[in-house]
Amino acid sequence: MPNHDEPAHNSFARWLLHRCRRAGHDTESADTRNSIHIIAAFAVSDGLDAALTANLAQALAVTPEELTAAIPVRRPDAGPVWADAVHDAGPTPNGRNEGCTD
Repeated sequence: MPNHDEPAHNSFARWLLHRCRRAGHDTESADTRNSIHIIAAFAVSDGLDAALTANLAQALAVTPEELTAAIPVRRPDAGPVWADAVHDAGPTPNGRNEGCTD
């Protein structure tokens, strides 16, 4: 997992999880959640190349522009933080995904 900004990672992971659910993908498996966190970490640290952006946007049923706009901009003063097994982009205790409005 690359060095990345923790709040940006968590924010984008929640967005990805929500979009996966809306697109009808299974979001309950550990493999899916791990993949979401890996994509989020790379997106906020190194960005996504054009091919990955296009493929991911298609899988999430969003435009590449919407996907790119959802990736938090790395703050220049943000120190590196490593992701660990504590992270979970899953639902809050009340069963709703944080930031989910529908």
